[in-house]
Amino acid sequence: MSDLVILDHGSVWLVWPLNIQAADWLQETAPPDAIFFRSALAVEPRYVSGVLEALDADGLTYTCPIGRYTVAIVAQYELDLVQRGGEL
Repeated sequence: MSDLVILDHGSVWLVWPLNIQAADWLQETAPPDAIFFRSALAVEPRYVSGVLEALDADGLTYTCPIGRYTVAIVAQYELDLVQRGGEL
C-alpha cells in the first residue's frame, strides 16, 4: 500500500497520509504557513511537482487514484489513527 494518496480537486490538491510515517513526514516537511485539511496537506497545483519530488527523494510512495475507493482508504486511516489515540 502507498504511504500517501494525492487527490486533484482542481484549484487545490490534497496530500493524505495513510500511515504514521507519512503523517509525520508531512508535519516535518511542510512549511510553517502550510494549510492542513484534517490530516491532509493542501497544496496549490503549481507546487505539486515539488511535493512529488520531495516524496521520491525521501523514499515515500504515493498514488493518485480517482473515485469512492480513495475516500474509503482515507476514512479508514483516520479511523485507525483516532482509535490508536492520535489526532487528525
